[in-house]
Amino acid sequence: MSAQGGQIITKSSSGSEGVRRISPRSVSSDTTVPRSSARAVRQLKTSGLEPSSSAIRAPKITSPRIISSRATLPEKKRVGRVAELESQVTQLEEALRTVKDQLIVSESWKKQAKLDAEESRKELLDMSLKLEESRKLLAQSSLDEHDPKAVGLADSAALAAAFVEIDQLKDKLDTITESEATQTKQSESAYVEIHILKENMAKTLLLMEDMKSQLEDCKISESQAQALASETLLQLETAKKTMESFKLTSGEYNAILLELDQSRARIRSLEGIIKKMKTKDQESESEEIIALKSELGKLKLAEIRFHEEQSSRTLDITAELKRSKADIQELKANLMDKETELQCILEENEDLKVKLADLMLGEQENDLENDSKQDFNRLKSQLTNLETELREKLDENEKLKLEIMDTKGVMEASKQDFNNLKSKLTSLEKELRKKLDENEKLKLESKNINSVIEVSKQDFNSLKLKLQNLEMELREKSDDNEKLKLEIKKMKSNNEVAEVTEQLEAVKMTNYETEEELKRLKVQMGQWRKAAEVATAMLCDENSDNNGRMLMERSCSMGHYNISSPCSLEIDDDDDDEDEEEEDDEFSKRKNGNMLKRIGVLWKKPRNK
Repeated sequence: MSAQGGQIITKSSSGSEGVRRISPRSVSSDTTVPRSSARAVRQLKTSGLEPSSSAIRAPKITSPRIISSRATLPEKKRVGRVAELESQVTQLEEALRTVKDQLIVSESWKKQAKLDAEESRKELLDMSLKLEESRKLLAQSSLDEHDPKAVGLADSAALAAAFVEIDQLKDKLDTITESEATQTKQSESAYVEIHILKENMAKTLLLMEDMKSQLEDCKISESQAQALASETLLQLETAKKTMESFKLTSGEYNAILLELDQSRARIRSLEGIIKKMKTKDQESESEEIIALKSELGKLKLAEIRFHEEQSSRTLDITAELKRSKADIQELKANLMDKETELQCILEENEDLKVKLADLMLGEQENDLENDSKQDFNRLKSQLTNLETELREKLDENEKLKLEIMDTKGVMEASKQDFNNLKSKLTSLEKELRKKLDENEKLKLESKNINSVIEVSKQDFNSLKLKLQNLEMELREKSDDNEKLKLEIKKMKSNNEVAEVTEQLEAVKMTNYETEEELKRLKVQMGQWRKAAEVATAMLCDENSDNNGRMLMERSCSMGHYNISSPCSLEIDDDDDDEDEEEEDDEFSKRKNGNMLKRIGVLWKKPRNK
């Protein structure tokens, strides 16, 4: 540039030496030069203040376009990944909704099972009440008719009345032996008494037939009770089937949980990619996981490349900014030099004007005008070139600003998506944990219920066997009674009456034994009824949150009260029948009170953990 200025000076100096005339055209052309130079200087000062606030790029025009195209590719990939993640999250939410619907259906099934259990319990209670009423009727009939031989199937009051009559007969026999004079009368009275006894025996036969009919009715009622028990067993089997269906649904639920765990692992790996962290997965070696790992490796490499490119681009941008700043400073220095040169030229032009005023030669006017025009055009072209360069650099700076703003917006959007995914994942994890806890509780409840059902089946079978044995004994005793009837018909003398008394005492002992067995059966039937009530209560408490603990405590309480083995109870034999009945009633009341207290405590326990 300084060389060009030297040429201009030499030209001007040569022109001043050869030309000594002044024309009005030369004066007008000289006056126009400072106007154009002043305008150019003002434009340079205003443009020089703008690029200081922005990062200026080097004069390479193609480089920022290549950077922007490369930067958009990973951004598009990220957007696609975010869309895939959102679709996976929606699928998981739909799966959770289906699982919730299945749980609601299972709860409805449980409620139906509860209702069935309550109905069976009511039927069992009705049957037990019917049995007790039938027994009371039998006892009342035996008390009214004073049947000494039906004591084995009735209460002890009828037997006591029969024994009183036997004592009266003994007294009569003693009176016969004391007075020989009154033997005939006593014999007649004895015959009369024998006839009375025969009539009583006939009555007893009628009573025995009535008792047989009542026993048949009891058998029918027992068969009905057995039918009801079989129905309850069928209901329990249906409950087992429902529990098996619950287990199957729990298997499907576990499969869904596995799928959720896999999706959660994928989401965590993507979180690690977004956070620029290394993933450390220790899961099962499957093909899907290997493919995911390969994808993750590719994504990591792409991220590393992207970060490297970004770092290199930032370095290039900083270097180019420094270069552009240096170029701007050089341009400013050149502009200052040009301004000084222009001022020098103006001063020379003024000198030329003075010299041209002195010189009035018309031949060299055209040469001076041509030289001044050429210099002016050169200066104009240089100024236009500088203005175009400055405008290009300003445009590049604006493009860089826009690219930086776009990258910031993309980063903020990715952060927001990351936070949303985090919140969704935490909510899904909480729901999964709750569902796992519920499944474990249901498994414990099913195990405890199965154990209780097995114990109740064993007790029911043992009671069946005992009832069959008692029926056999009753048949044998009925046969013995028939034999006694035949023997009583054959009685014809006082010696036969004594033998009858001995036989009656033997019957009395057998009747005591049968009474004890009947008492034991009563206690066992009461225990069986209580065990059925406890089992139904257990089935009713399935929806509570702490079912596992309650079922274990109830099974322990059942073992404490020997519900599983009612035969283990022992009843002491006393002389007085009424005292034994009172003690048995007190014992049963205490047992009932203890069982009711235990069940009340179980019901009052908190059901929320």
